Amino acid sequence: MRWIFAVSMTMWSLLAPSAVLATCVAPRLTLDAASCPVGQNCDLTIRLDGGAVSVASAAAQLSGNGLSCNQCIQGPAASGGSCFLNAATCAVTLADLAPPITAFGNGAIATIQGTCNQVGTVSVSLGSVSLGGTDGLPVPGACGVGTTVECVGSETDLPLCGDVDGNDRVTSSDALTVLRVSVGLPVPVHCAPWGQTLESGQAVCRDASDSETPCAGTGQDGERRDGLSRSFVDNGDGTVTDLITGLMWEKLSDDGSIHDRDVTYTWQQAVASKVAVLNSSAFAGHSDWRLPNVNELLSLVAYGQTAPAVDEFFNSSCTTSCMVTVCSCTKSAGYWSSTPAQSPAGSSWLVNFELGGAATALRSAAKAVRGVRTAF
Repeated sequence: MRWIFAVSMTMWSLLAPSAVLATCVAPRLTLDAASCPVGQNCDLTIRLDGGAVSVASAAAQLSGNGLSCNQCIQGPAASGGSCFLNAATCAVTLADLAPPITAFGNGAIATIQGTCNQVGTVSVSLGSVSLGGTDGLPVPGACGVGTTVECVGSETDLPLCGDVDGNDRVTSSDALTVLRVSVGLPVPVHCAPWGQTLESGQAVCRDASDSETPCAGTGQDGERRDGLSRSFVDNGDGTVTDLITGLMWEKLSDDGSIHDRDVTYTWQQAVASKVAVLNSSAFAGHSDWRLPNVNELLSLVAYGQTAPAVDEFFNSSCTTSCMVTVCSCTKSAGYWSSTPAQSPAGSSWLVNFELGGAATALRSAAKAVRGVRTAF
């Protein structure tokens, strides 16, 4: 799954006090790469470009559900310039810029490390700007320029079964590649990582006293991190798709609806009531929702988290009355699976998301429910 960014920009002009028309300094948000893998850091470049003007400082604001800002990793290219980032608010300040900035495309540059997390719109807007005209006089006002970036989901990064030559297609060249390998020719072969289990999500190592310790040389899970890396995408419709398992999960809310995390069901009611409503209402455009089996449900456990032990895609912005399209909630409690237990009699398997792990409970017990369907 990759995120593809489409950038739109409007240019403005300002009139200097000397009656000389100066090109307005405009921010341009670009990516160093054409696309950004989900959950990975990408370098976002903010440019301040202008005509015959000089820039002393500027403030920009990035906003949107799809972007989290991490840090300034490079200050403005102009000599003496500096970059400041408030990661909590994605507010960027470019200060002490050395004038003049005169060539469009060659202005002050700051690189911000960010992560695009879900489908949505990321916008950057220019705040206060200190400018100088061609005659050195200040140009009043700031440029009201806005730039938006659309984050759009795609499944082009998923391993393609049979694509052994790595060209993202299955053609006769794949058969020739296998034939060359079979006769001992040194041909590179790209093998998709099918058959592996998921990584646990645990990045911490512990010593004999249970204190956190550097992982190097311990052989613990936090050092090795074996398994397929987790990769989720928020579809923007109340669902999250796991790009590794191919499962689409119902997000949960705190609004008293059928999706509310606090609503509980007996094992029989989980299907007869909860899942039946998801299907009859064609939730998120689908009517093949079901109760997950115990292994599917365990795939959501993030062992590096607790209360709830889930990835942030299932525990974010969960506030009172929030809906599944704007938040994702997980109750730190047991969730029913569709898997009956061999013993004790009358029990089924559940997954407890307070600490993470499977257990059994009598089917008459009231537990939380999260729907799932097979997306691909």
